[in-house]
Amino acid sequence: MIFEQLNTLIDDMIKTLHSERQAVASLDVTALNALTSQKLEQVDHLRSLMEELPKNACEAAEVRRRVARVSIEAEANAILVKDGLDVIRVLLGAGAEPGVYNARGAIAERDRQGVARSI
Repeated sequence: MIFEQLNTLIDDMIKTLHSERQAVASLDVTALNALTSQKLEQVDHLRSLMEELPKNACEAAEVRRRVARVSIEAEANAILVKDGLDVIRVLLGAGAEPGVYNARGAIAERDRQGVARSI
């Protein structure tokens, strides 16, 4: 039962993250605000369900792998949101903040810290 609930929630979280990507691409601030609220609710629900997850069950490893995937997608979205904000700043004539990627093409450390934990 707990595994079914977790898998359903994870599927919903992935759909929410995909919707967030679409909202960023269209610079839809209203949708982004609604999706942020939805993500916070989903994270709270995920935390409570993960506390009930049996540590030694075979299915637990698969759930943890899927949660890691959600975390990676959330991190990618956070970078897209930051880039979207930079686009808006440039359009408004305020200038952009330093880019997400450094000279070697790696994500700058300041942009990686804690992003995945803020799904």
